[in-house]
Amino acid sequence: KQFSAVGSARYNRANKLAGYNSLEKRALEDSRSIARRLVEGEQFQDNTGGSTHYLNPKTATDTSWMSKLPTTKVIGEHTFFKDEFYGK
Repeated sequence: KQFSAVGSARYNRANKLAGYNSLEKRALEDSRSIARRLVEGEQFQDNTGGSTHYLNPKTATDTSWMSKLPTTKVIGEHTFFKDEFYGK
């Protein structure tokens, strides 16, 4: 099999990040790191009160469902909710 730098994970990762600004790149790297750590079994504290849903009410296009669920936490611009059916 012939080696190709274009097909390598390192090239693809750099190429995918090319269109992002530094803040977006950092957020993407942080989320990848957290996902990797979760898959490897690391435990994280849930600071949302066990929420199953969230939204930013200032930017959400459909907020009709939120009145049906109890609010568990507000963090910055985001409001978190818990649907008891899914949150067990």
